Amino acid sequence: DPTDLQTSLRFGRIDLAERFWGDAAVNWNDCAEQVWFVLYENAVASCEIQPVLFLRQRGAPLDCKGEFGETLLHVAVKTGCLEILRYLITAGLDITATDHDWKTPLLWAIENLQHACAAELMKCGARTDTCDRRGNTALHVACFVGDPDMTRLICKHTMDLNSLNTDGCSPLHVAAKHGFLKTVRELLLAGANPEVRSKKGITADVMAFAQGHRRVGMLLTKMKPARYKHWRDQLLDRNQHLPRIKLKLLGSTMVGKSQLANSIKTGFLSGFVRKKLTTVSELTGWTNEPGSSNIRQQTLPYEWNMDPQHEHYTRGIEVHSTSEFSIWDFSGYEPYYFIYDHFIGDVNCIHMVLFNLMDSVAWRRANVLFWLDFLCARTPNSEPYLVGGKSIKPVHVVLVATHADYSLCPKNDAGIYVDEGATRLLHEVRKLYAYKLDICDTVYCLDARDATSAELKHLKCYLTDTRASIIQTLPLISTLLTDVTHALNGWCADRIIPMDSLEKFSDRVRKDVNPLCTEDHLNTLIEHLQYTGSIVYTESPSADDMIILNPNWLLNDILGECFSHEMFRRSRVTGSFTVDDFQLFVRAQNTEKLIVLMEALGICVCCVVHEQPTHEVRSRCKKSQSCGKPDFFQQASQSHPTTQRLPAKSVVSAYVARDIISMGDEVRREDIQIEIPRLNLLPMELPEWSKVITDQELRYSGYLVSSSPGAMLHLMPRIQLQLRYSTIDLLHETKWVGEGAERLRDISTRWDLSQWLHGSKLVILKGAVEVLINMHQDNTSLILLARCLVKHARRTFGLLHNIIYLICQHLDSICPGLELRVDLLSDPHSARDLTRLTTWDSAELTDSVWRLFLRETSHLAKRDSTSSQKRSPLEPNDEDLLRFQIHSDEQWDVPEQLLDDLCLGDSHLVSQLIRKHCSSLGDLRHAVIREIANHLESEGYSEHQLQQFAAELGVTDPLNKSIMTQSGTKQLSSTAVLLGAQYNSTFTVEQLIKALCRLGRKDLVQYLYRTHFFLTIAHTTSMI
Repeated sequence: DPTDLQTSLRFGRIDLAERFWGDAAVNWNDCAEQVWFVLYENAVASCEIQPVLFLRQRGAPLDCKGEFGETLLHVAVKTGCLEILRYLITAGLDITATDHDWKTPLLWAIENLQHACAAELMKCGARTDTCDRRGNTALHVACFVGDPDMTRLICKHTMDLNSLNTDGCSPLHVAAKHGFLKTVRELLLAGANPEVRSKKGITADVMAFAQGHRRVGMLLTKMKPARYKHWRDQLLDRNQHLPRIKLKLLGSTMVGKSQLANSIKTGFLSGFVRKKLTTVSELTGWTNEPGSSNIRQQTLPYEWNMDPQHEHYTRGIEVHSTSEFSIWDFSGYEPYYFIYDHFIGDVNCIHMVLFNLMDSVAWRRANVLFWLDFLCARTPNSEPYLVGGKSIKPVHVVLVATHADYSLCPKNDAGIYVDEGATRLLHEVRKLYAYKLDICDTVYCLDARDATSAELKHLKCYLTDTRASIIQTLPLISTLLTDVTHALNGWCADRIIPMDSLEKFSDRVRKDVNPLCTEDHLNTLIEHLQYTGSIVYTESPSADDMIILNPNWLLNDILGECFSHEMFRRSRVTGSFTVDDFQLFVRAQNTEKLIVLMEALGICVCCVVHEQPTHEVRSRCKKSQSCGKPDFFQQASQSHPTTQRLPAKSVVSAYVARDIISMGDEVRREDIQIEIPRLNLLPMELPEWSKVITDQELRYSGYLVSSSPGAMLHLMPRIQLQLRYSTIDLLHETKWVGEGAERLRDISTRWDLSQWLHGSKLVILKGAVEVLINMHQDNTSLILLARCLVKHARRTFGLLHNIIYLICQHLDSICPGLELRVDLLSDPHSARDLTRLTTWDSAELTDSVWRLFLRETSHLAKRDSTSSQKRSPLEPNDEDLLRFQIHSDEQWDVPEQLLDDLCLGDSHLVSQLIRKHCSSLGDLRHAVIREIANHLESEGYSEHQLQQFAAELGVTDPLNKSIMTQSGTKQLSSTAVLLGAQYNSTFTVEQLIKALCRLGRKDLVQYLYRTHFFLTIAHTTSMI
């Protein structure tokens, strides 16, 4: 049956097509043209080239036509398959052929919005001035469909933008008649004449008004010749460089950042006067002895301290503008650090890390390493990577040592301050961060107050040269940027909150500066304004993206005041506020708008809370009071709703919260609570487990999630906020089935999340399952402890690893370069005392888990050898597994204590670890890829060894034999390419472990387990 053949071709089933071709009772040599066309039409509909080749190989003619005169080119562009289109053009089909309506394949491509096909046809010579039966050119058709991208594409290949069709309308008339505002802008920008009249003498603006399209008509009315030319030239003439870039000053408090910022922006004469007026009182608290300790050295950046070291500390971030730089002075006050990720990460700027020469050598080193790690963690990944894992566009960093005058720093023959300790520190960090940062090879020792010093002149020369090199890599700009920058001050002058949504900002630019701005122009403009530090762009998860027109208002006036020491002293210790409390707290006129902004920045979350707690909540309150323990925000805990419409606590967006307030009697204004974890100062360390049952019937497990010193400490408020957002989703991912009366109750009302300073506790089913999250005393690690009844072991295992994966993913979104490591707690049952935590040795843990995998897969192999059952695709199939043990001993014994700590004593959960070994590496983090690439490519492995490494991973594509690719004149990292997203989904954790073992890199195997395996167990396994 020919119908069966058509169906098999449509679905790309060549095997069935061969069968039906042979079985068809048809004389193919005498087939009508229409039969061939229908077969080809179905083959093209598959969007695969093989069915087309199948017919061609059997002699089917390509020049057949359809019922309406369309050719196969018409059909191909309708489906949008570029591969088929290129094959047909190469085969010689006429790209100018028309159907019965005189429409060419190009017109079909435009009508069906196939941009790639239209571009390919014009590349091959298709004419845009060919008309259909109604005299419509390609540009007319593009205006009929109203697609601005297609219009822009056709305009680039069209000479006459004002041709008239048989109705006497130009393309501009067509777009105006249908009200396509974006299309009209594209036509005007391309040079269409707004004064062209139709055959009836009507201009495009009149036609737009006649059809009720007021905005289109107003735009066309503005297009007077002189202004029209000015606006076009303003957008098209890109012959200028960016006027300035950002200079970011990082460092702990009292290192002289503000003084240096003032010196950089000060001229010679004013600098001389300022130097004379500067008094010793500005250095209150300092001693004259070099390296001596003083009150400011009570805490390092990775130690929590809410007390400022002096009363004139910078609030938030202060922004200063000069002709060359937008200087961003980041406060060294620790409570601000958690929000800095929004304003760090731009590689097209210069970062200056300051340290104080009056500190001891150890303190200098600790401070510099902290800020370099801080910067690396918040720098986005920019693939591809160069050899050794280096970024193709590294971050520019310069070290500056301040207080050289008070530390009695010696000078060289040129009269420049030189410090041997600072130079040694520079050499050390350049080696440590060689593949992460581009650190200047000179450390500048200076007096930050002296704007006239030779040292500052040398520093300014470096900044100017680096700025010039950065600007050369950025695209040229038009005068639109300059005009908008000048207009920003006027837009902010009469506004209490200088903030616009993206849509309002776009309308403002078009109204006050240039009405011809397209979406592409606005996106480029916003990007350039961010480069120059003129605005702050914030993405919102629940509303339109927002643009801050005055960065100082947000960074200094709002964030600087909200998290200042004074605010901590007068705000609620729980960090929870009603809407009215929040208005008094921030003293802003438009509280709702500010809440939306703070929600977008990851500072707060809105919750709907009812005042009356249920019996379960009241019982927990009484128990908490009897124990003398403070309990966090009892109203925010989950309980049964008083109405069927709203739960007792549900996380909502700020926009939804605003709508809920308007509901009147059902939900009061006081029912909206704003939780700000950074302001939560409840002094709870590790709370006691709830006493629900005898200890023998409980199971325990726990991990330490570690990073660089201080990283977790300053990210904890963001983690707590994400936990508040995601807890209900985490519970829904696991089937929580109770017994008896609990079976009929929804788990969404049977949990409680309590949070305090640097910690959280999730309690499920009245304490049957508990998960504790708390900062370790070293401020480097995050402790995750889980406890449950035996019957909940599997679900608790899933919940614990889902939380670990949630934390990993959230941290990856805000700190993509953060290095995370996981250690398994040894005997977590005894982990009540934070000072006595012990973890499994990394080598022993790695060896044991790998031997556990070998043991289990060996049992599977033995079972398969005596069974005819087919092996599961998740099970490894390798006869040489034993050869790849990390250690040479043949013992497969795994400590029972390790199984208890890993799997909460449930042997069934071992299968989860086995499946993880057989899962793909598609979620391998960039930080892990770069670290492995750095180790493999900087330690002298030959190209042949790296080829074997690729072969072990199963990459055998001839195009990837050596993976030796280049980007311009720079050699790319073969390891990073191999482990990148293009290939890592094709091989498994097991294969990578084997490949690393064959290279003798057991250290990297341990690294892989700690930085990937235990972090992502929840991603690829089924939690039951």
